[in-house]
Amino acid sequence: MNNLQINQVLLERKQQILLASILKSEFNQDLKIEVAQLNNVLMKLGYRLSYNLTQYLMMTTKEYILEVKVFLLKKIREMVGYAREMKPLFPNFPQVVSSMDVVDIIIFNIIYADLGFDRDAFDEVLKLFGIVEDEIKEEDKNISSNLKVIDIASLEDLQNLITDMINSKTAYSKQDKEDLEVLFEYYVFDIKQILPEKIDFKENMVYIIKLSLDKGVDIKEFSYLLKTYTDILRLAVELSDGDTSLSQKTRFKNFTRRERKILLQLFDNCKVNLEDMLRHRQMYLRLGEKIHPGEYREKYPKAFKVFDMLRNNEDEIKRNTFNHKKEMYFKNRDISKILEVLESRPGEFARSLNRVLTLSENLQEDSFKIIDRFIKLADNVPIATLLSLQEYFLHRNDLESYRVFYPKGNISKVYALENNLQELDENLCYYAATSIQNKIIEILSKKEPLGKVFIDKNLEKYVAPLKMRDTSKTLMPMERGTRIDIENKKIRLFLHWVENTRNTDLDLSIVLYDEDFYEIDDVSYMNLKTNGCVHSGDVRSAQAPKGGTEYVDINLDKINEQCRYISVCINAYTHEKFYELQECFVGYMDLNKKLKTAYNPSCVKFKADLTSETTVSLPFIIDIASHQIVWCDIEYTSLGDINNIITNSNRNTMVVKSILDTYKPKMEKLARLNAIARGVVVDDISEADIIFTDKKDNLVDAIQNARIITPFDTEIISSELL
Repeated sequence: MNNLQINQVLLERKQQILLASILKSEFNQDLKIEVAQLNNVLMKLGYRLSYNLTQYLMMTTKEYILEVKVFLLKKIREMVGYAREMKPLFPNFPQVVSSMDVVDIIIFNIIYADLGFDRDAFDEVLKLFGIVEDEIKEEDKNISSNLKVIDIASLEDLQNLITDMINSKTAYSKQDKEDLEVLFEYYVFDIKQILPEKIDFKENMVYIIKLSLDKGVDIKEFSYLLKTYTDILRLAVELSDGDTSLSQKTRFKNFTRRERKILLQLFDNCKVNLEDMLRHRQMYLRLGEKIHPGEYREKYPKAFKVFDMLRNNEDEIKRNTFNHKKEMYFKNRDISKILEVLESRPGEFARSLNRVLTLSENLQEDSFKIIDRFIKLADNVPIATLLSLQEYFLHRNDLESYRVFYPKGNISKVYALENNLQELDENLCYYAATSIQNKIIEILSKKEPLGKVFIDKNLEKYVAPLKMRDTSKTLMPMERGTRIDIENKKIRLFLHWVENTRNTDLDLSIVLYDEDFYEIDDVSYMNLKTNGCVHSGDVRSAQAPKGGTEYVDINLDKINEQCRYISVCINAYTHEKFYELQECFVGYMDLNKKLKTAYNPSCVKFKADLTSETTVSLPFIIDIASHQIVWCDIEYTSLGDINNIITNSNRNTMVVKSILDTYKPKMEKLARLNAIARGVVVDDISEADIIFTDKKDNLVDAIQNARIITPFDTEIISSELL
């Protein structure tokens, strides 16, 4: 095969692989068995080969098919979390737990506390109680037909992937960065040929520059991109492996003399803007201590001067800043001056629009004219911002008891405030939302035409991927709030982890809520079963290489009839942070058949890796009424000595309610706005030039000419639709 690292990226992101050019002139009928065997084992992992890939492999060699097989099995097992045995604590789960009474459970907890880390001794105790492994026969015909399709990638596909990722208009996730690092390291391309005139998202820009510098590209090639002091600060932070959103402190590295000169030269070339530096004054001062502008004052005089003024003239600089003026005018309730200063910065105007309109209504000004003034400047506001702003005004008066905030760059510090927003006139909100939508269509109409567009109604379930910076790595990259249909009444939750050097106890738990978010019940290591729910037992150690696994089976038809929502919670009882573990992932399976093992990868519908610097995770919520999983992906650190669902109850409830009550732009809306602006919407999928759908795997073999875009193609969405 071609480079394995690149194929890993393609397989994870596009369900494609790049193949070697070793085709024979005709099909080799003797290879049918090898290809069929490969496809059969892939099906048991939830995947299959496309028709094109099947044809291709039958024109290669037996040795090459074996090479492809080894790669695919190793990588897909890693992707679906099936690298080893994942046995529950009790054999024959869930039957054995369902038949145990409270006394049995107490006794087994005592036994496990003494013998649980010695699996052989614990198994002997289980046999004494008559609990043994029960083999369940499983026919091959029961293998799921809802399979992910692996197709062939071309060099053009790879080039488009790189270009789309570079042109992304939303912040890179951790996975995006890891994938880009691989693509820059192992794929030969001329970065100068694909660099755009500007990179809209500054955090992404400095990451691209860092990767390019590592490849030996001269910094001069990027000087046209670094236009402000903040751009240079972000670059210095990126070179120091810090948080380029600038929301957290960075410990700057000891720059080499060459790096110091490069940074000072960039500062010297910039137009003087001390206000730009004042927003992150302490960070600039710490950077100055590392790059020594005083040492080079003769060579870079402008750089020395701005650092000197920032250190010694803070108060004077503050009096002339944008924010100082804006806040002074708001304090004086001077609408005309507020608008005058906001019009100099359309992005700030967008972020302050609700505040201005609220003040305008209180002063009985013409608020509709304020919206018109904003719209005239909105061409300079990112489409992602406009989409979020339009959604906000559509639901502006749907007041909840509190508002939840997710701090930029550190979602683990989620917090809530009492909702004291003043209601705005419904007609004003409607006018704002409509005007913003029309502006979005106007901006999008300047992009390349799309032709005939088919839009799957299922896209209404998916939140548009506008903020993926700190999302966890999943089988399918998704924005928080996205919903996934549960296809069967029975599902199995799973949590698997492998500890490092000491015994690590993670706990998989669920909390049941009613319509008003009052807790009805829970299932955890303290309570192994309730109506419709069964826990597999409390695993308290997960030694390598097998690790430990906990399960919870849920029968949605047998849940307490008062239950509306189920929150899934992961707690590190022994307070290890998730990133300290060798491996940790969570997800669920659709139990559409009897399983002969507790974990069957072909039934996995969702899987997410837990790698954050936190000790609590709320990966998803189950909405009983709609029969859907709601992707939550909120993680934080428990402050109590005991870390379980009881001690974190209040915060968990706040997070659950906030995710379900938050309105975000849907993928269906983003696709439709692009179709209206740039093409023609069609109802017949066979007529389409572009198909927006979440069912790509059902179309790969059937539709050859149309381009298929799914909600999971985040690099395409962020570069071509925004």
